Amino acid sequence: MPVPIRWSKPSGNSRVIDRAGQHQLLQLALMIEPDELRISEWWHQTPIAELGGDTADALVSQGMQHLVEAFLLAILFGDRG
Repeated sequence: MPVPIRWSKPSGNSRVIDRAGQHQLLQLALMIEPDELRISEWWHQTPIAELGGDTADALVSQGMQHLVEAFLLAILFGDRG
């Protein structure tokens, strides 16, 4: 059974992104990694060096969803690293 991805932290400190944005980022992430648990861990815990060392969650909370989207697209197109 798939593990649902929690996009915002339970504390409520994260700004909630719109459903369309959530769906788009999830679909991009699933194209890279099919394991939803690993995506959730990455979202909350993995610093992204190319984006200043913030996590995807922190970036989206700061209104930088477009940077996370561009990052995921770069991975898909083989433009990262």
